[in-house]
Amino acid sequence: MNTDGYSFDVFLSYKHDPVWSKWVLRLFLPAFESNLRPILPWPLQVYSDERINEGELWPRSLREGLAQSRLLVPILTTHYFSSAWCCRELGLMLARQELLGRGSSLQPPILIMPLILFDSMDFPDPARYLQGRSMHKYAYPDLTRSSALYKHFFEDIRGFAHAVHERLIAPPCSGMCDPQWLHIDEGSHFNSLYCQQRRRLEKPFMG
Repeated sequence: MNTDGYSFDVFLSYKHDPVWSKWVLRLFLPAFESNLRPILPWPLQVYSDERINEGELWPRSLREGLAQSRLLVPILTTHYFSSAWCCRELGLMLARQELLGRGSSLQPPILIMPLILFDSMDFPDPARYLQGRSMHKYAYPDLTRSSALYKHFFEDIRGFAHAVHERLIAPPCSGMCDPQWLHIDEGSHFNSLYCQQRRRLEKPFMG
């Protein structure tokens, strides 16, 4: 029985589209869970929302899932920041880190462990300091489990799962879940992530 208030160990945040959703759900998630589950000292729970349509308002269920998750694992692509849902998810965890006194860009994030699929130089400024594991060489939607590259991918995910394990069993992830996290205001972080990226994408090319 869970007595610390958490419902999930990891909240998986990614841009929902037919291409990268398949990479996340069919390649990354099974490899991640199969490597993390045996070494975690309690039953692993991963929040993974599989809805494709992001046209509706950001659902309360995602806010509740984040508030009850120990750690955020965002799959960072350039298009990640074009999603208002993704920017709210990342913004909420950044705001939670601030409440824990870890809001400076000079401090490594303690509640966020990204996988980076594309060049982070194209990310909005607040996201560039996030220290993540590079997956550039595996950023192929048609990567198959029978390929030689997948074997290297699986080993890299094994290393990432071990790093996530170390984060989960240490404070603050191993502490108590605070019900007040459900009411965190992510507005300023959302604006700096989503709005900055929209301005960058809409900026005309001057050649």
